[in-house]
Amino acid sequence: MDTNSISLKTLIKHYKPTLIKKHGESLLPSQWNAIHAIERCRTPQSGELHVQCKHCDHSRWTPLSCGHRHCPACQNHEVNQ
Repeated sequence: MDTNSISLKTLIKHYKPTLIKKHGESLLPSQWNAIHAIERCRTPQSGELHVQCKHCDHSRWTPLSCGHRHCPACQNHEVNQ
């Protein structure tokens, strides 16, 4: 993986105010849904799963992915490598 790459989530976070200002009224509901899903992906806002080791007492809460079809973090397995 390229260490100089930037995530789509980071781009959305950084440029969302500009996007809203320039194109907010013309974005489709499906586009807003994608943006909101990607923002929430793998954060507590997407929900969490409690995971516990079968062999010891170690457990943790893990944020869930959004599962949106346009989210690069969720659909990375679909990319031909």
